[in-house]
Amino acid sequence: MDDPTDLREAQAAIGKLMTAMSIRRVISVDDEYSQHLDPTDLIPLLAGLGPKASTITEFEGIDFAVESGVWKKQVAERLEELSPERNTEILRTTRRMTDPKAKLDELSGRLLPELFQGVEFHRLSQKEWKEKQREFLVGEGIPKTLVLFDQNFSREPDARQKGVDLIQEALGMCQEPDLLCGLLSHEFAATSEYDGWRSLCVENGLDDSRVVLVAKERLSGELMGFARMIKL
Repeated sequence: MDDPTDLREAQAAIGKLMTAMSIRRVISVDDEYSQHLDPTDLIPLLAGLGPKASTITEFEGIDFAVESGVWKKQVAERLEELSPERNTEILRTTRRMTDPKAKLDELSGRLLPELFQGVEFHRLSQKEWKEKQREFLVGEGIPKTLVLFDQNFSREPDARQKGVDLIQEALGMCQEPDLLCGLLSHEFAATSEYDGWRSLCVENGLDDSRVVLVAKERLSGELMGFARMIKL
């Protein structure tokens, strides 16, 4: 998304919408925010890259064409020498090289705080959300909140629930109308959002006045479309 005009227009539209709906807090729950790096997550990605894996700076000089046990040991040794932050960035880099959706996930992680710049904004992994959800949802004086859940948390270790399960759980925990939930996912296309939203609510017994569905692909060039779909 390289159009600053589109971004400014979407920011303005979302700002007006948040004010009109009295939403003061937005929470994004996505495996993009998981900071965990386990070499077992990285190894199959590197194996899929083959010789191209040596273009990653930290892995220069490693021959990925030899028997896998050899290069796996060399990779593990180099990772041990690096900071956790650098290890995480290596994992992100490798994902971008192997999975086209990873680029959109990173774009989502960068754009969402910008789009919702006028309200309190939180970025959480599923693990962090599970630890903090009661704090966010239960108690006196809770501000009106929109929680945007990813659907698939396959890249986050021990993340056992789908986004729709987390929505059901959240709405069950907080039955006040001051909680709204959205599913922001790769698994739905912009052309089928409405039908997907209707089916999602009917099949899972969700209150359609408190749930939205937005295709994540809108963040790659349809920011005004994203703004429109946030409106319940």
